[in-house]
Amino acid sequence: AAANVAEVDIAAMELPRKPAQVAEALLEQAGLRPVLVEEGSPTVLPGFVIAVEPADAAPEGSRVTVRVSTGRSARIPIDA
Repeated sequence: AAANVAEVDIAAMELPRKPAQVAEALLEQAGLRPVLVEEGSPTVLPGFVIAVEPADAAPEGSRVTVRVSTGRSARIPIDA
């Protein structure tokens, strides 16, 4: 039965640097289950997607980790 599961093309959605809510909605519409994880990033604006895992494709119904920027977060050690 696993062979009948559709692969969802995640790469085509171009999720990195989109707003997290947009990425979440796109993934849910595609039949995936997004799991949002907050992460500090010096380059990505807060509330925007840093990366998704897997980045290429995933079978319908599977979990996709969405790494969401919190901006320059104090939780991330920065080498002084």
